[in-house]
Amino acid sequence: MSDKLAELLEGFYNFRESMEKRFDRLENRFDRLEDRFDKLENRFDSLETRFNSLEEKVNEIAKDVKDIKRTQTTNRRQIAENTLDISDIKEKLKIS
Repeated sequence: MSDKLAELLEGFYNFRESMEKRFDRLENRFDRLEDRFDKLENRFDSLETRFNSLEEKVNEIAKDVKDIKRTQTTNRRQIAENTLDISDIKEKLKIS
């Protein structure tokens, strides 16, 4: 009876050691996964920063384009007015 009890206890302890090793391996795997997720999170943060920077540059360029269009419109108006003034002056010179 004591032999069977010793055999059962040995089996239990072997099973326990086996399970502890498996849990240790799983814990290590989860730690590695957590590290990988942390690295991915850092990469996403880096990408977000890059995209934010690019978005700011795009907004700045869009503003510059609007300013250029406004300037062109103003220049066109001035050219048209100057052309009319030149025409008026030519007409007055012809009349005189």
